[in-house]
Amino acid sequence: MTSNLYISATRPGEGKTAITLGIMAALQRRLPNIGFIKPVGHRDIERRYLSIDVDTLLVAKVCNLHSNLQDSSPVTLDPGFPDRFLAEEERQQAIGEIIGSFQRVAEGRDFVVIEGSGHAAVGHNLGLSNGFLASLMQAKMLLVTSGALQHPVDEIALNKVFLEQWGVPLLGVIINRVKPSDEPLINQYTRPVLADLGIELLGVVPEMPELIEPTMLEVRSEIDAEVFSGRSNLGNRPRRILVGAMTAENAFSRLEEAKPGNLMVTPGDRTDLILAGLLCHQRRLATDPTKNLLAGIVLTGGIAPHEAIRTLLRESELPVLLAKEDSFVTASRIGEIVVRIDPADRARVKLIIDTIARCVDVERLLAQLAED
Repeated sequence: MTSNLYISATRPGEGKTAITLGIMAALQRRLPNIGFIKPVGHRDIERRYLSIDVDTLLVAKVCNLHSNLQDSSPVTLDPGFPDRFLAEEERQQAIGEIIGSFQRVAEGRDFVVIEGSGHAAVGHNLGLSNGFLASLMQAKMLLVTSGALQHPVDEIALNKVFLEQWGVPLLGVIINRVKPSDEPLINQYTRPVLADLGIELLGVVPEMPELIEPTMLEVRSEIDAEVFSGRSNLGNRPRRILVGAMTAENAFSRLEEAKPGNLMVTPGDRTDLILAGLLCHQRRLATDPTKNLLAGIVLTGGIAPHEAIRTLLRESELPVLLAKEDSFVTASRIGEIVVRIDPADRARVKLIIDTIARCVDVERLLAQLAED
């Protein structure tokens, strides 16, 4: 009998949802009769009497799941739910809802893929940790960690200890967001260290900037900005934020040395900085048309640009947004954007599915699930 598969992470923000989506798609190519559930999620989408976690909706739509959506997302809590507590009556009610939904999702299936929230212990103060839920659903755990961490093995070891308390086998690990230059080091050093801990490395997934870098359109939506110009280039993806808060003279040297793909955030009345950015951007394009200095500009403080430079901004074809809040608040909000994968975004979805199929040993994962 094949065990159920529970996918968790070593910490939030490791790209667990993208990995889950890719693994679901890869498994469906081999075993089309599998179910999916995210037992505890965020209350993201409210539709009539339904409360659905947005990650559940993503997997359901992309993988054409036919089970009841509410069963795939039985318990949804407000954002920040790990910081609150549940009374025992509430906890038992939540467990009952999860068990009932899981049984309906699992009925007639070969097995069920379960997506957790955060690391193995998340939800422990609610009595609904990933470790507890995995034991409840007789699942084996797959951990997703990030190559950006200095010591991912330490994070994995801590999660393994917690899972052992619940009798949940850790069948393997996927290291996500790995720089190409780091993959040989992971295979040389990390893989054998994990093997010493009895943990298999089932995949090394490279960085996919398209999944973590928001488009200018997504930036506009997040900060509720007005589009001033460059609407046709709202698909540009800024890689880093440059906040204009210095003199134009100092800005020139910084801009000349900056890497490509910056989002310039500056007050709308800082004409000197806007002109400095435009000039350096045009000079960079003249040298190498493939390396745009700027991906876009956000003008803050609810101040529209001076009439004298409006034509220059439009002619640059850069997407320029007008934001109401000040530069610090605006830049902070942009920096905290978590890119959500839209089921209708075929390019991102295809990138995830193709990358996971190439980089994760799905056959070995299935073999691990089938072992007693």
